[in-house]
Amino acid sequence: RLISGPAGGQTDMTFFNNSAHASGFGWHLKPPHAPPTLNNFKSFTAFRCNTGMFYYGTGNIFHDDHRFIECGTGHFMNHLSNNLHTAPFYHNLVLVGNIDPYAMHSRMGRGIRS
Repeated sequence: RLISGPAGGQTDMTFFNNSAHASGFGWHLKPPHAPPTLNNFKSFTAFRCNTGMFYYGTGNIFHDDHRFIECGTGHFMNHLSNNLHTAPFYHNLVLVGNIDPYAMHSRMGRGIRS
């Protein structure tokens, strides 16, 4: 899908203070987004989502202060191939499998997957 108007030519996407709760995909970034400059996604929390964050062939994104709490998979990136895209950069990442202090198992199957 093409975006028209002034936003159509933008390569810099900076997001901050976002959250998702109990959804299939907390953050689903599609179509592919591989900007020429490093983009910043700051302060994102996914709580009890099937997949906290999903990319389809995306790269050159810096993630700062993210929390994936009781998600099936914290972050999943599809189609990382042929040097077209870079793996995500994380800073201050928190993965929590289960918030119950007496739990004997984790609700999170995989933390980061690509």
